[in-house]
Amino acid sequence: MKFPRKKYLLLLLVIIISGSARASSKTVKDTSLCLEITGKATCSGLQLSDVTVLLIQDNQEVEKVVLKDKGKFRFLLKKNSFYTIRLSKGGYVTRSISINTELPQGTKWGIWRFEAEVQLFRENPLMNNDYLDYPVAIISYHQAKDAFDYNKKYTAIIKQNIHKPEKPEMVNKD
Repeated sequence: MKFPRKKYLLLLLVIIISGSARASSKTVKDTSLCLEITGKATCSGLQLSDVTVLLIQDNQEVEKVVLKDKGKFRFLLKKNSFYTIRLSKGGYVTRSISINTELPQGTKWGIWRFEAEVQLFRENPLMNNDYLDYPVAIISYHQAKDAFDYNKKYTAIIKQNIHKPEKPEMVNKD
């Protein structure tokens, strides 16, 4: 059976058109601004200066601020993105916050605000290093509150485990 050339070209054209129509019908991710996050770094209740604060998105540094004179950081974040804010200061343990700005479909438009206080502490060889790389907080939108908030249970577990000694001390019974 001979396949007519015109039918073959027509079939090929239909396949190409339907493929490009499908590709162009993909939804575009809404990346308008949705969250203003501000914060400060403290240690033992005192606000710190000379703290480097990095805003990271998709493993790329987006913005860098050095807090002077007990200053605050401020970042405007886009919808439907994942961010990390990393705070560091010489002689202190570096801490980070993870932020998910995904909003449920149908959520009203607006810019929410979140105030963060990140507690830094001096480096200590007795700390449990297994938990130091984890973010100290995970912030996301909570529909019931119509606000961004952090997961309090997660943060409590991280804080509790950081301050546990890595190895139990040996007790001398002599």
